[in-house]
Amino acid sequence: MAGFRIGKTSGAAGFYELTATNDRGIYSRLGKHLYFHGIEYEPFPWLSIGINESLVGGGSINPVYLVPLSIYFADQWRGGYAYENSLFAMSGTIKPINGLVLDGVVYVDDPHLKDMLSLNWDTKWKLAAEFAAAYYPEGSPIRSLRAAYTMVAPYNYTHIDSYKQSGSTSPTPGYNLENYTHFGRNFGPDLDPNSDRVCLVARFAPDIAEGFLSRLGLEAHAEIVRHGNASAGVKGCADPEYDGSLFDSGWVNNIPTFQPTYDTGTTPKYFRFLTQDIIEYRLRAGLGLDTALNIGDSPHSPALTAAFSYELEQVWNASLVKNATETQHYLVLSLTAAF
Repeated sequence: MAGFRIGKTSGAAGFYELTATNDRGIYSRLGKHLYFHGIEYEPFPWLSIGINESLVGGGSINPVYLVPLSIYFADQWRGGYAYENSLFAMSGTIKPINGLVLDGVVYVDDPHLKDMLSLNWDTKWKLAAEFAAAYYPEGSPIRSLRAAYTMVAPYNYTHIDSYKQSGSTSPTPGYNLENYTHFGRNFGPDLDPNSDRVCLVARFAPDIAEGFLSRLGLEAHAEIVRHGNASAGVKGCADPEYDGSLFDSGWVNNIPTFQPTYDTGTTPKYFRFLTQDIIEYRLRAGLGLDTALNIGDSPHSPALTAAFSYELEQVWNASLVKNATETQHYLVLSLTAAF
């Protein structure tokens, strides 16, 4: 990873070596690459705008994608590099008043621009987005209040194995080099496709007199996650492999079910974002306490920190099984000494 800053403009570029898996997320091997670059412009202290691209592929490392300020999609098209997957993002930060920060990012894989410009919303939308707000009041025991909404559209971060689809020889036969995963886990947000999440976090840190405790912090959080199988009820998607996960590409007989003119038999036909009959709901809520302890004035005295956290997780329609429920409790205690 490398970066630069010139005046109000900054940028970064990186190259990551990923581990590929097969189309079910098992077995693994090297030979999968992620290229990344982005640029951000800050015209005013209260506003910044950024764009970035990433590209996933395999085989030999392509030096074309290491050129600063190149455009991956254009390079991919001009060079005929068919077995790669590029994504594009736009982001922004606004600070309208002191202490308030508004952030947003939209990460686009493969939209159907013609339909969108025609205001036809029931079309291909392979994208993810996150919008967040954070407030840091001054002179208050409330240190921060944060809220965020994250969504991942159906089949985003997935990708059909283009080598397998075309019958070409893959540099890593049987392994998917184009989905946005590392060791079978999403390289982006920790959400499956066709999911969204609302998260609220509040942190408190009251002023305390000098004594045994030098710092006391309390954090409360809650979030709810929704997830559905975008392939549920779609014609041709009866096999168990169409499970709505990162390894369900949404293709049937080499035809994508998420864009015209595939006959899905569903309503809506193509942008099936959380429209299924069975939706999994996952609620998490918890409290955390952390503190720093004073145990002596000697420079050789250890710095001690202690932390405690508890979280409750309740799931309805667990694993997309109607009326199935799950309840989990998580308790963490820690004590750290630094010398």
